Amino acid sequence: MPRRRPRSQKLILNQDGLCLSLEGEDELLARAARVSSYIARTPPLSATPALGSREVNDGQRSLAAVACRLHAALQPTRQLQSAAERGWLRWEWIAGQARVWTLCAQAHISRRGPDFFVEAWLPPSDRAVQTLLGGITSAILHALGGLIVHSCSVQLDGGVIGFLGPSGAGKSTASRQADGASLFSVDRLALAPLPAASGSAGRAGLGGRGGWMAYPLLGGTLLDPEMPRAPAVWSPLHAIFRVHHASSACHVEACSATGKLALLRESTYLGGHGADTELELLSRLERLGAEVPVARLHFSLGTSLTSLLRRSVAQSPPEEEDHFATRCRHQRALRTGTTEPK
Repeated sequence: MPRRRPRSQKLILNQDGLCLSLEGEDELLARAARVSSYIARTPPLSATPALGSREVNDGQRSLAAVACRLHAALQPTRQLQSAAERGWLRWEWIAGQARVWTLCAQAHISRRGPDFFVEAWLPPSDRAVQTLLGGITSAILHALGGLIVHSCSVQLDGGVIGFLGPSGAGKSTASRQADGASLFSVDRLALAPLPAASGSAGRAGLGGRGGWMAYPLLGGTLLDPEMPRAPAVWSPLHAIFRVHHASSACHVEACSATGKLALLRESTYLGGHGADTELELLSRLERLGAEVPVARLHFSLGTSLTSLLRRSVAQSPPEEEDHFATRCRHQRALRTGTTEPK
């Protein structure tokens, strides 16, 4: 008697700030629901508003709509060849198409206008599902002009303030010393520029700041369970600080454009593979440093940082020019033989 094919089901969820409509076997969908950070009870994808300022029915704001079909596969569909491919997670975009691969799974992404469509092959395990979905959302975030930073962050006065630095630098300590703030992210923070479709109204809603949004990603160890938590929704990004312990009074040290780029890059994840991926990342990091206050925060233990953070956010004017982005476009034009856009 022939084996009956498992029935295909659908699940819609909010994964890392993206609206995912998943279709596949029951076991894969059950595992996706278990490892997802948030289950969104929304209508089918075709009826779900997703981009930019549009909202899903339950109030969750999503950056993009993604239709994803999951296929069960017990083994990788091809042998990994290069050293880059043997990494635990990689993705690469080529002309509107992307491939994502892990040690035991892979996916293909195609972009059609504002929406994304994914075919994924993976074994039925929580680890495989979580890793591959994370890779898919990371690749799509990159395609939308966003990035992921290693940051403990807080929500203060309606906006997100991110703290950067290596392990032990004091990111979690700084967040606990921001009296009156709510914890936003513990370890990883997704950042994305406000979609152009939002126009001037969206920027006005961010208080005139350069129009970057932040979303908390899973990961890290919660050191203070008593600290209030902010909801996991896309929120305006107010500032980013590289934290340092200080023996004297707390103060904020301004950075040059090059200094901002350096401190942002040291805390930014890059899962992408390809010749232009690093240049694209550096270009958007320079834009981030020009549009959002970025500085060094020197603080001592036991001192409230709230007033200092508020003053720094209010007094930091955004920069105007993006010289590095222009140089990146010029270098790509020279390599490809195309005309540099004006």
